[in-house]
Amino acid sequence: MPPVVRDVAGRVLTQLQRNHQTLTACFRNFDVNSDNKVNLAELKRGFEVHAHVRLTDVEAHSLFAAFDNDRSGAVDVGVGGDHHPVIA
Repeated sequence: MPPVVRDVAGRVLTQLQRNHQTLTACFRNFDVNSDNKVNLAELKRGFEVHAHVRLTDVEAHSLFAAFDNDRSGAVDVGVGGDHHPVIA
C-alpha cells in the first residue's frame, strides 16, 4: 500500500472511530445520486462532510484507486464492508 494511502487511511479510521461511524455507513452517505456507487467526487466530498477528513486531490485520487479494485471509476457502496484492507 502506498504511503499516502496508509496515512490517509489512518486519518479516516481515527475519525470514523471518533464519530462512531462505520465505513459502510459513510459510503452510503457519500452516494449522493443513489446509484450504489461512489465516484471520486463523491468520495472526496463525502469524507470531508461525513467523516470530517479533508483530502488533497492527490490523497483523494490515491485512496479512490485503493478502493476501486476493478478500475471501473466507481466504488460499490458495500465494497469490502467495514473490514476493507485499505481501512482495516
